[in-house]
Amino acid sequence: MSDSNENQKLVALLGAFCEAFNQHDPEAIVSMITDDCEFRPAMGDNSFGASIKGKQAIKEAFVSTFAMFPDAKWVPRNHNEVFGERGFSEWTFIATRKSDGAFFEVDGVDLFFFKDGKICLKDAYRKQRDPKLPS
Repeated sequence: MSDSNENQKLVALLGAFCEAFNQHDPEAIVSMITDDCEFRPAMGDNSFGASIKGKQAIKEAFVSTFAMFPDAKWVPRNHNEVFGERGFSEWTFIATRKSDGAFFEVDGVDLFFFKDGKICLKDAYRKQRDPKLPS
C-alpha cells in the first residue's frame, strides 16, 4: 500500500476517533487503539502531563470524563493531518461540568503515533480559558 493510501486511512481513523468521543462511546474509542496504547492528557504530575496506559485504563478514564461532562463535544478546528507514523488534530473542547455547572471552552491539539493501523500514543496539548461559573 502506498504511503498516500495509508495516510488517508489514518486520517479517516482520526475522524472516526473524534466522532467516537462526541458519541461518548468508550468501546468505539478503545477499538481504535493498540492494546498497549498510552494517553497523555495535558494535566498531570509530569512535564508531559499524566500517563494512562492500556485499553482498560483508557476506557475507564473516558467513562469518568463523560460522566463528569455529559454534554462534552470536541469540535474539529482544522482537518486532521497524518505524516507517516505521526498525525495531529486540532479541536475545541466544549462542555459543562455536571457537579457545578461550570462551562469550559478549551482549544487543543492532539499528537498521535500509529502502529499497525491503530493509535498507540495520544499526547494532548491545550490552551484553557478559565471556566465560566453559572450566575
